[in-house]
Amino acid sequence: MITPEKGTFQLGTLNNFCNSPNGYRVYADYSPSLAHAQMLVDGAPVALAKGGSTLITSSDRASIDQHELALAVSEGRAVSGSISFRIEPL
Repeated sequence: MITPEKGTFQLGTLNNFCNSPNGYRVYADYSPSLAHAQMLVDGAPVALAKGGSTLITSSDRASIDQHELALAVSEGRAVSGSISFRIEPL
């Protein structure tokens, strides 16, 4: 749960584990109120789409990965909402 504030919020570490030989994709699913924000994945910005789901990382092989996540909310915008993550094997 994201509380109503503005700025950058550290979300923690996302640990990925997938043994699919073809790789995987990790999506963030979030409240519509967060669609104007950016997810920072290891410091790299990923814009959150209006549809409520955005690809945040992928791999073309089986792997175990970690990514540091943060949420950047535009100045002057206060938001609240929730974010969940799902992994899809390829």
